[in-house]
Amino acid sequence: GWGWWTDDVSDAYQTAWVLFGLGVMQEAGYPIDSGVMERAAHWLNNRMREGSDLDIRTQAYALYSMAQAGRGNLEKTRALAASSIYELDPFSQAALALTLHRLGEKEDAQEILDLLSRGAVKEQEYVSWPQPKYDGRYHSKTMSSTVRTNALVLQAFAEIDPENELVPGMVNYLK
Repeated sequence: GWGWWTDDVSDAYQTAWVLFGLGVMQEAGYPIDSGVMERAAHWLNNRMREGSDLDIRTQAYALYSMAQAGRGNLEKTRALAASSIYELDPFSQAALALTLHRLGEKEDAQEILDLLSRGAVKEQEYVSWPQPKYDGRYHSKTMSSTVRTNALVLQAFAEIDPENELVPGMVNYLK
């Protein structure tokens, strides 16, 4: 795992960000030590064991990062979606939709997009999922924002349901 600073203990959210970045770099053709990615995914999986105190939003992002890096965990993704999908914020819901889609669970991914569609805020030509300005310790750790949330929701729609009628409004919102 990775911490926020060189002398910090490993942090699940920071480790997920690093693994996500390594996955993006590998997808772009850069050589990445697969052992580093395997160990990061293993560390994240261990942090998400049953009874873990890890925030469900961090779990959703970790599962997404592992799937992005080609090391998805379908069992844990299904379990989190089944137990917590209505408790998660739109950013985390979009992360789970993308994870399920990348793991071949197209129907389950579409169900989460349908849930996101019902929660969309539509104003004129704009579609968004506003993020509260403050949502506890999670906000300070993850730098959550409405822009970040809407960007991941747009990515989920672009990959899973690009012809959805909400997509142009999302693009307008993020311009």
